[in-house]
Parts: sequence; C-alpha cells; structure tokens
Amino acid sequence: MIPGKIKDVSMILPRHIAISPHRSYWIMRHAIKHATYTNAKLTITMKDDHAIVISRVKTSEVRKWLIECGIAIT
Repeated sequence: MIPGKIKDVSMILPRHIAISPHRSYWIMRHAIKHATYTNAKLTITMKDDHAIVISRVKTSEVRKWLIECGIAIT
C-alpha cells in the first residue's frame, strides 16, 4: 500500500503503469481488456467488464498513453 492521494502517488510511479482517465478513477495498464471509440467517446473496458468513459478533457492524454503502452483502440 502506498499512502497518499491518487494524484500525488500517480506522479511518483512510472507513467506506463497506470493513468487517471477521470477524477474518480486510476486504472492499471494490466487491468485493461480493450479500448474503443463509440459515438466519438473513448471508452476503456476493464478485465472485469467495467466500462469507463473517458472525459473529453482527458481523451487526448489517455489516447496517447494507450498508444504508448501498446494498447489498441478499436
């Protein structure tokens, strides 16, 4: 366990490990099942089938991160 706020902890860890696509979420790369564009919205589906719609403000950052991590967007 790493104590602290998600925002602060995410600044310490290597960028390829996880990202915060939304204020309410911090997702680990290894937990992503796939990423898709639906109705012009980027959605990440987790391995447990939970879908996270990425905010418009974060879409560009998250898209770039997914590409850097080798995660295809369909």
